[in-house]
Amino acid sequence: MLNKKKIDDRAATLHKKPNKNKSHSSVIGPLSQWIDRSMHIDIDSINRDVSKDRGLSITDFGFILSTRNDRAPLGVGIIPSKLIPADITYMKIGRIILPYSTALANLNYNQELTLTFTGLRSNGSVIANLLTNETIHFSFTFTQCTFNANLVELIPVNKYCKFDPPLTYLDNLSMRWNDPRYPVSFDVDRMQAQLFDYTTTDGRITFAMPHKLNTNDVIIIYGLSTLNDSINTNILNIINNPRGIKITKINDTTISIGIDFTTIISPDNTSLPIILFVSKCFRIALEIGYQETDELA
Repeated sequence: MLNKKKIDDRAATLHKKPNKNKSHSSVIGPLSQWIDRSMHIDIDSINRDVSKDRGLSITDFGFILSTRNDRAPLGVGIIPSKLIPADITYMKIGRIILPYSTALANLNYNQELTLTFTGLRSNGSVIANLLTNETIHFSFTFTQCTFNANLVELIPVNKYCKFDPPLTYLDNLSMRWNDPRYPVSFDVDRMQAQLFDYTTTDGRITFAMPHKLNTNDVIIIYGLSTLNDSINTNILNIINNPRGIKITKINDTTISIGIDFTTIISPDNTSLPIILFVSKCFRIALEIGYQETDELA
């Protein structure tokens, strides 16, 4: 029982909020290294690196921090950041809505998901995943969302992940989800359209492969154009709305967006943009505690 208490006490220490008292003289041992400064970043899987995509599923989500000020191209995995942190002492995570389907959830007996930041392979371990030999940085319980059966709300078991000693450098925030031991394979979150059917009054779009979307899912059409964009400005603004459009599932490869395509003048049949499946994406708000910055960034 004594050993179990020591393990529990150690786990509690790892996952409690760091001491923000900057007077290190009042703190004994490694807790004095926890924090000098903190920063917040937003990780959006819409912006993940798609260069290594293979097949009809996603296991790894690639992201890197960058101090570039211009808007990064979609699909390169760049997360804008005011700086590149060094001597990282902790990460803090909150509530997440994840596109975790009913089929996957029904096989997850423990109703638990874990998150591994695979870009931190060379740094110390918090909990070891014995099956993949990777670190598990965060664990979550989850409940099905009432507004969409294929989404779950993740509640972190440990909001804080402490690094003791601190991580020397952090610019790679690539990640992998596990349920809770095996990597989760997610449906693809974007496809290139095969056909915009300009004879349809409900705006039908067809893909070459099953889209796995459902009625009322949200998509973003990333840059449809015509042979005369100036005369089609109003309808193109609606179709290319960056906030997205709700869809109706017609069949496994065709959806409709509820817009009359017959009103488009001089359509361009070669304009077949990438379509983002917003309902299959996720966002993570991450707080990072650090002591230094990389001056070469």
